[in-house]
Parts: sequence; structure tokens; C-alpha cells
Amino acid sequence: MQSDGEPDWLAVRTAYEDTSEPRHIICHRFGISSWQLSDRAAAESWALRRPDAKGTYGQRRRMVARLFKTLEAKLSSLEERMASQGRGTSADADREAREISAIVRNFEKVAEADDKLKRRLKRRKPEAVAADSDRIRDEIAQRLARLKGSAGAAP
Repeated sequence: MQSDGEPDWLAVRTAYEDTSEPRHIICHRFGISSWQLSDRAAAESWALRRPDAKGTYGQRRRMVARLFKTLEAKLSSLEERMASQGRGTSADADREAREISAIVRNFEKVAEADDKLKRRLKRRKPEAVAADSDRIRDEIAQRLARLKGSAGAAP
């Protein structure tokens, strides 16, 4: 409760949308009734909870962000190795091409998952959800394009 006796609705919303905490526990913790929670969620178009879904939206957002970071780390490692080895053997070029292809496929899958998640969260916070993942996605796409160009130039 806030000092004016009203529940902290931002904290209630966060608990409702970003945790798997049962509704009745949220209501008890914030001193509100189930109908108050339902009314506020409907009035402010909070993201719907799906009890059968694996994980929460917050967990999914964090997982997509981690997947982008993992791809970025793999890409950095490949870039460093390619820069330090220069033009290697044809076997090296083949291995690098396969690695780039795998990174591109994984990037496409993560980008698709990110798009699906953004569509689900669009009603909630479109500018906050999109900004960071779009920046990371654009950066990875540019780096992949540079790598594809340098791998294609290899013997």
C-alpha cells in the first residue's frame, strides 16, 4: 500500500504480468480483492495471463535478450578468429561458412521469436520492448552481412 491507502498498482501489474505468482497471492500481498485486480487489468489492458504457457512474458523477454547476446558473443568470437588467421585453408573457409550459416539460421529463429513476443507485448510497453532488441538485431544483422562478404571472398 502507498501512503494514501491505495495499492501500488505498478507493483501489482508487474507481479501480475511478469511473475507466475498465483492471482490470490498477489491479491493478498497487495491487499486487494480479486475483482479489483480483474477490473484494473481489464481497464488498463494488461497482458493476459495464460496458466498453460511455459514461463511468463518477463522470462521470455529475458530469454530472447540472452539469445541475442549469445549470438553476438559467438559472432564476436568468429570475427576475432577470422581476423587473426587471415586467409586460411579451404577447410577453414568451409568451417567458417558453416558457422556463419548456423549463426544466420539461429539469428532468424531468435528474431522470429522476438517478433512474436513483441506482438504479444505491443499493448503493454511497445517502445520499451522494441528499442533494445531492435538495436541488437540491427547490429547483429550488419555484422553477419560483413562476415558473409568476407567469407565469400575466401578461396
